[in-house]
Amino acid sequence: LTYAENSISLVESDDKGHVAVCRSEFGGAKSSVTVFKKNGARAGEISIHGDSASIDIGSNKIVTVVGDEIIVYNFKGEEKDRFRTESSPSQVIFCDGEVYAVENGFIRKY
Repeated sequence: LTYAENSISLVESDDKGHVAVCRSEFGGAKSSVTVFKKNGARAGEISIHGDSASIDIGSNKIVTVVGDEIIVYNFKGEEKDRFRTESSPSQVIFCDGEVYAVENGFIRKY
């Protein structure tokens, strides 16, 4: 696959061989996440309004940070959950079905 120069902002993978590639679009006004299976076939496409600061993948879901919100999507791009945070997390972690975020030096569970 070939993407525009400097368009890939984040890449994550899970233990099942899925790879999530996040691209910044329109100067950060929008992000797109494409999920690939380990055989290279597309498993899903997610359109995100805003610039994703962090993503993680697991349990057939994508978790992303946009501003002060954490949003959980399935691979079909359907929003499954949304959390408002106290500040803009620098990183999101999806572990065993639970969402964690690194915020101001703390790890918070959502």
